[in-house]
Amino acid sequence: MNTVQIVPISNPIPILQQESSNITTNTLIPKETTIEIDLPQSNTRIEIFKEYDIYFTKISSSLIDFFNDLFIKPDDINWFTYLQKITLKNYRYFYIGIFCIAIAIIISLLQQIY
Repeated sequence: MNTVQIVPISNPIPILQQESSNITTNTLIPKETTIEIDLPQSNTRIEIFKEYDIYFTKISSSLIDFFNDLFIKPDDINWFTYLQKITLKNYRYFYIGIFCIAIAIIISLLQQIY
């Protein structure tokens, strides 16, 4: 009978700390790379993303509030006056307009693709 002796590995070197092979390593990429981060520039990027996030939340909340107001119309006001009133509330017309423009751009892009 053949017996196989299993030897546990002791103190293995983590793969990221091992020497890289010359066969599989791209010579155009340096072994040590440094990344410099300009903090003021990255902070302005974060602020820009937050600003866009505010626009998206305002667009979605404006649309939801608009449709909610459609279902609670008082009986003493006609529909034309009520639609004007709920559209002008909290600058909803601006955000609804941005939403409509975005939908129109998406539709035109889809028409050109298909």
